[in-house]
Order: sequence, then C-alpha cells, then structure tokens
Amino acid sequence: MTAVQTANRIPLDDYAGVVGLGEIEELRILARPLLGRHVEMVNSTAVGGGVAEILNRIIPLAEDLGLSFRWDVITGGQDFFAVTKAFHNALHGAPYHPRPRDFEIFREYQHRNLHRLPLDAEFVVIHDPQPLGLIDDRRQKSLGLAMPHRSFPSQLLRLGFPIFLCGALRRLHLFLA
Repeated sequence: MTAVQTANRIPLDDYAGVVGLGEIEELRILARPLLGRHVEMVNSTAVGGGVAEILNRIIPLAEDLGLSFRWDVITGGQDFFAVTKAFHNALHGAPYHPRPRDFEIFREYQHRNLHRLPLDAEFVVIHDPQPLGLIDDRRQKSLGLAMPHRSFPSQLLRLGFPIFLCGALRRLHLFLA
C-alpha cells in the first residue's frame, strides 16, 4: 500500500491574507480535539476529479494543524471503473439497468482493496461511490461518507445495490461535500 503524496503545499498561515487571522486561529482551536487521532481518506483517484483536487489541498492544511491524515486510493481494472462510472452517472440521474455481473465485479475489486488497504485509522472517510464496498469491513472505529446529497443511500437501493452495502450505510456518519 502506498499513500498518496500531496504536492503544492501551501502553509496554512499563507491563507490569513484571504480569510483573516481570526479564522486561522479558529481552525487551530477546532483541530485540538483531533490531535493524536488518525484519519484515513479513501477515494478512487490520486489525480483528476474533484475529490483528488480537494484532498490535495486539505491534507497539507490538516498536517499544518498537527493532524494525522493519510490518503489512500483504491485500485481496479477497466471493468471495475466502467461499472462504477455507470453507478456514478446513475446517481446523478442517468439511466442505468444493473446487471448481476456488475455487482460481482464491484465486490471482487472491493475484496481486493480490503486486503490491500490498511483501513485502520480511528476515522475513515470514504469519498466517491467507487470505494463504497470498503464500508462492509469491521476494522474501522468510525466511518464517514462524503457525498454531494443526503438522498444518496436511497438512490443506491433504487439502483439495485446489494443489501450488504445498503445495510452497511447505516453505520456511516454522513458528510455533505
């Protein structure tokens, strides 16, 4: 397993001219309860896409606050990413008719990633629909799902996602991204 290396580190204090010193100090105060705790971010790509761009900036800022963040990226073949792209598009309203093989492909790669990624941080945040199957694992103490809309779990059921995944969603803390 190789954690993603972030580039273009901009120190937190460099943002003071934009947001103000008071906001920077407030971030430091808000970060204190997380000091000494570990957070793992998991998504589907290290470059390109909104999540990768956000994590590339947030993780260095979190580290400037003294927080321990790790960013891991799942792996998958072209078949996996074709299936999950269809899931993603369907969640945004595109027509989709699930085939049983789609879910077999999805679960096969989730199983591989469960064995490859540590997923041992105190807080694990899942980004994107692609790594959703990782939440079925019981190693995490606290799970979070960053998603664009609160109706996401019901949309998964509508699309025919297996019950194992929909049931696991009940364990999540929901973050609107």
